[in-house]
Amino acid sequence: MTLVICVTLLKGGVGKTTTAMALAEAAALGTGTMLVDADPMGSAYRWSRLAAGSGQPLRSTVVPMPAADLPRRLPSIARGAGIVIIDAPPPGPGAARIAAGAIGTADVVVMPTPPEFAALDRVPPTAKEAAEHGVRALAVLTMVRAGLADHGAAVSALTGWGVPVARTELPLTVTVQRAYGEPVSGVLARFGIDLMTELIEES
Repeated sequence: MTLVICVTLLKGGVGKTTTAMALAEAAALGTGTMLVDADPMGSAYRWSRLAAGSGQPLRSTVVPMPAADLPRRLPSIARGAGIVIIDAPPPGPGAARIAAGAIGTADVVVMPTPPEFAALDRVPPTAKEAAEHGVRALAVLTMVRAGLADHGAAVSALTGWGVPVARTELPLTVTVQRAYGEPVSGVLARFGIDLMTELIEES
């Protein structure tokens, strides 16, 4: 049985593609894994092409598919994959239907969010959309800076809104900021492994 994880938030610039890539590469350590790039920007697919061009291809298979009928297409394209990660789009022209389709086909929705109000404010609406599809949702803090009060405030806000928060967090580091187009390693690889372990334990 294939586990489908949708990575999305109704806001851009929150570390969504980075989180999706980390999860996909972690999952690929143990099973056939497909990363579906449902974002019309195509950042995940571009990342995979850059990595392949450098001579260090990714372990997961990345497929561009920014389509509103993703639920219909997914069973055929993901045949044989043990885990499917969907990198869903942020708001934009035509993106709402694509994101809704991605959420509706998932077993769990992962909502990356930096600990700042502009991003946190979009978590409850995203969780609500997941709930309307009968899909559980989990907030994951990204771009976390050590020792700052905004981290504790973010966790308090999310739990106060009734949103489950992952134990795993993605710190803000230079290596993570420079990871685009590179093989997933170091801090980002550990983040992906820890978060994937947490998701599987709770599935």
